[in-house]
Amino acid sequence: QQIYELNSRLIGNTSHSRGGTGRKEYYGGIPIDEWSLTAHGLIAAISAFVSSNNEINIKGANVVIQGYGNVGAATAIKLEKNGAKIVGASDINAGLWEPTGLNIKEMNSIRNQVGGLGNYTGKVEKFFDSNQLNWLLEAPCDILVPAARTNVITSRNADRIQCKVILQGANAPINKMTEYYLIKKRGIVSLSDFIVNSGGVIGCALEIAMQTDEVLKKVVLAADVRSYTENLIKKIISNNIREVISQINQKNKTD
Repeated sequence: QQIYELNSRLIGNTSHSRGGTGRKEYYGGIPIDEWSLTAHGLIAAISAFVSSNNEINIKGANVVIQGYGNVGAATAIKLEKNGAKIVGASDINAGLWEPTGLNIKEMNSIRNQVGGLGNYTGKVEKFFDSNQLNWLLEAPCDILVPAARTNVITSRNADRIQCKVILQGANAPINKMTEYYLIKKRGIVSLSDFIVNSGGVIGCALEIAMQTDEVLKKVVLAADVRSYTENLIKKIISNNIREVISQINQKNKTD
């Protein structure tokens, strides 16, 4: 909000697109993290993917989330509501692995405390300290969600990845050559970051557009800002996933 107000003073206009996105709704913005928009997009992506893949379903899926922050925690909540089981999670402090499922409520209550997931008191089969966090990426699961750092899946651990699909919550958690290897040699699908974790970016773009387009602003306000934003994210990301799958299927037919 301070950035937006500064630019307003500099250009002498309170309706502009020069910085300050992700503001509170009270200030005319779209709060990206508060509404978990990136996670909302990830759910839209995996939902669109499983609708065209008979080998995996969200309901009953085992999920590992590397990076239990704003995106990872919100994704865990949404996946669990859709019937998935969170069997692994990590932050900078600790990694937790429990095949029967982790306690999402407790993890959400401690994730912002000093020590984060290291304070977890629930049942765990394996506990990884801060020097072993990358080992959790190799745990068996259906859906692996890298939601923290870049380049966590590389040629060094690609042969040990044990999931069916990688849902990229982080930016560039895996490079293109490793993605190619995983799908061609391991049969592991990687849903790329620029498509699936763009929910926050879409929210920012909508906020900017609303500042200068009064017609659009009236439409969004009439529909309820949050509902309109979430529906827009779901529509864009779902359509993009379906388009990519369609193009891949078409290419496979001609090869």
